[in-house]
Amino acid sequence: MDIKIKPAKKFPFGSYYGPSNRYWADSLLSFLQLQSNDTCIYLGVTSKDISTTKGNIFNYGVMGLGLMSDKASVISTYRLGNTEKLNQCFYKLALHEIGHNSGLPHCKENSCYMLDTEGRMKFDSEYFFRSNELFITC
Repeated sequence: MDIKIKPAKKFPFGSYYGPSNRYWADSLLSFLQLQSNDTCIYLGVTSKDISTTKGNIFNYGVMGLGLMSDKASVISTYRLGNTEKLNQCFYKLALHEIGHNSGLPHCKENSCYMLDTEGRMKFDSEYFFRSNELFITC
């Protein structure tokens, strides 16, 4: 995978939600979509808390957000904490969100990178994609 690190950018106007001190992941995705091109997936990385609307929950805190077949994802290290496995958790979180961008849905297998964490970190058991999944990025 060809990875290029771009200079940091300021958060887009309107992405901050003061009552919970979070940034809207959906706004960040929209901003990143404007930066992307047809051949690359953009992965925005922040240490700030991010959220989205999930079901009935208006401001649901998430570790990352990537939409199916989109060209951008955003992840946050905020919920990863300061664990000794931080790099491993970061890597798996990035793979998970880029997996969504590549068209992969959530799976129910505990050891699959595409497992929905449902608000809990489960990075210790994830170590593969399902055999019928194809993961492609630029």
